[in-house]
Amino acid sequence: MKKLLFFSVFMLLTAVSFAQTMRMTPDSGAQGSQLAVTIVGTGTHFSSSNNASMIAVALLKSGQTYASAYGSLVNDSTVTVSISVSNSMQIGTYYDLLVQVTDTGVHTFSQSAAFLVTAPPPSIRSVSPSSAYDSQIVTVTIAGVSTNFLQGPTPEVSFFRNGVTDFYGTVDSVISATSIQASVTVPANAASGSYSVVVSNSQYSDTGKSLFTALGQAPTTQHVPMQMIPDSGYPGEGLSVTIVGNGTHFNATTNASVNITLEQEDTAVYTGTGFITNDSTISMSFVVRSSFPLNNYYDLYIELADDNGVDRTFIRDSAFHIVPAPPSIVSVNPSSAYDSQTV
Repeated sequence: MKKLLFFSVFMLLTAVSFAQTMRMTPDSGAQGSQLAVTIVGTGTHFSSSNNASMIAVALLKSGQTYASAYGSLVNDSTVTVSISVSNSMQIGTYYDLLVQVTDTGVHTFSQSAAFLVTAPPPSIRSVSPSSAYDSQIVTVTIAGVSTNFLQGPTPEVSFFRNGVTDFYGTVDSVISATSIQASVTVPANAASGSYSVVVSNSQYSDTGKSLFTALGQAPTTQHVPMQMIPDSGYPGEGLSVTIVGNGTHFNATTNASVNITLEQEDTAVYTGTGFITNDSTISMSFVVRSSFPLNNYYDLYIELADDNGVDRTFIRDSAFHIVPAPPSIVSVNPSSAYDSQTV
């Protein structure tokens, strides 16, 4: 509510207003940055009443407020404030400064074109997926800001911590000036924890801060959120099922066979195979047995066995539900007749 009132005062202010010379230091800043700013005025008399209760500072364009904060009074000509340069502020655009001092009255001080928004320095904004287990191969999409991945030779992708590069990625495609895809294999002995991501070529080196996490050895058994789509069927029905997991990392097991079991009270009622589509998706086909009792729920077990004999199991309780068959015609007898024949 206080912040809304602050905006309202700026837009609806009817108190005495002064136009002076004021200078912001720094007088420019990158989009998305947080700046400690000193405002020095000539003929401002910020503290003329020695009773200032509030110092409000705003950056405006065409009367619209884009950044605002409460500042501190240093002396009659100086105010300090911390300003957030939002991503909605346009690069290369100047913004007007407004300082509002509330004491026994409300006084405003304005300066046109006082602050310039600049482009942020080249950096990595996101890495997706942002984690993987040891020995896992993942295809990551790396997004940058103020980058030009299209310029110069194909960029190199590296992952480092404590100032040392631990492993590299192989660029599969340069999508745009701010986006690339790369294949990454996390080493079997990679230290668990966060890694910075560097994308570089002869033109630049862009560094993200702890945007990728090595998860260590993949656990052998995980109770994780998984959904079977569809998650129900009727006796005798044939289904093509997609199993979608959250935090599953199916691809952490390289060249794995996929064995799928539906169980009830530790008794297997269905056993079959599936195929890994990606790190969070497995596909399978199966026929719901006619002997499955209606309204029963079955637990889902997925076992991945890789070439090295390492088994990993994913478990989801009550993942599949047996429902009644929809109304349908079962048989017609006799099933044929000649022209003009009455049957």
